[in-house]
Amino acid sequence: MHAEGELVLRGERFPVDGHVVRDRSWGELRPEAHNPGPAYNWVTTVVEDGTFAFNLGSIDDPVAQATENFRDGWLWRDRVTARLQPWAKVVAREGVLGRPAHYKADVLDRPRQSLTAHGEVVASVP
Repeated sequence: MHAEGELVLRGERFPVDGHVVRDRSWGELRPEAHNPGPAYNWVTTVVEDGTFAFNLGSIDDPVAQATENFRDGWLWRDRVTARLQPWAKVVAREGVLGRPAHYKADVLDRPRQSLTAHGEVVASVP
């Protein structure tokens, strides 16, 4: 999605003009204590002009096979949205808490075209 406008926070105005993926969980407490399984995560990418984007949803289980972590995903390319097929994701972690630092994902869209994404985590929330 492309969002343009402004955000007013405590009377201060901030211009907004960019691509985003909506996360409906903002403002909601999401304790994970009830869930004995690994955490769920998203990897999202949108190029600046909006002509290419993808979203990968997965659990983050370091002991599972890479393809077992896949849950859902989509790819926007050439003005067409395609559902992604199971893919492999590898996450490199750092520090005592195992914060994700880098990832590599291999995906297939419906026409069976492959895409490899490498990324660096720039923000995260435990």
